[in-house]
Amino acid sequence: MKRIIIKNTIDEVNLREVSESTPIFAKLKGKLAGMIVKEKDRGWILKLGGEFGSNGPHASREICMTSALEYGYTYFIED
Repeated sequence: MKRIIIKNTIDEVNLREVSESTPIFAKLKGKLAGMIVKEKDRGWILKLGGEFGSNGPHASREICMTSALEYGYTYFIED
């Protein structure tokens, strides 16, 4: 897995390079916690499972992901 970042560094991928159709996974304390998903007609949300979401909906993936950083989430895609 590659970690998703907002600012690019070595061994990481910039969010702008990730297609909106690519699954983005969220980890909390090193464990898989959920995914960034786009809900039809609502926007982007960090889904934690079932009907539960951490925050959102937001107008963009970047806003959604940035808003959850304060809770300790990190983001990854399959490499």
